[in-house]
Amino acid sequence: MNTLQKLNKAIEIIKSKNLKKKGRNKFSNYDYYTPDQVAELVTWACHEVKLFPKFDLIRNELGITGRLSIYDIDTDDSPIIFEMASDIPAIKATNISQQLGGAMTYTKRYLLMNAFDITDNNIDFDTTENTIKEAIRQCTTKAELAGIYNSNPSLHTDKNFMKLMNEKKSEIK
Repeated sequence: MNTLQKLNKAIEIIKSKNLKKKGRNKFSNYDYYTPDQVAELVTWACHEVKLFPKFDLIRNELGITGRLSIYDIDTDDSPIIFEMASDIPAIKATNISQQLGGAMTYTKRYLLMNAFDITDNNIDFDTTENTIKEAIRQCTTKAELAGIYNSNPSLHTDKNFMKLMNEKKSEIK
């Protein structure tokens, strides 16, 4: 079995597990998998199929990027790599190390969810549009905007959501 086949098998294993979501987003009114739950699901499935996911947070000229490299333990094949732009959130009453830790935790979580096809919520932008639009309008920092973006991965392909996010991002500067 090659690395892609193993990743596909890990996805099947995760999807067959009926784990109750422990997190609750009261603002947008949905349940989600906590970072611990995502790590548990992925670790269990990777152990089963002999994959090793390695996460790195990288700073480059474009900002912060999360990189997830998935290695096949049985071979020396090149890893499957997933990348995602990120940002260091401005979290009140914390130092830069704690803020960096927050960026790492959530960037890793969303990369793992993407790579292992873990569906977190089923928000429909059309039915929650006014709530999300208002939340976006109230953002005063890019970190707040990134929080809304990261909390709604199912909307990343919604043209209206992305248009509103990009407009607000250019407004904040």
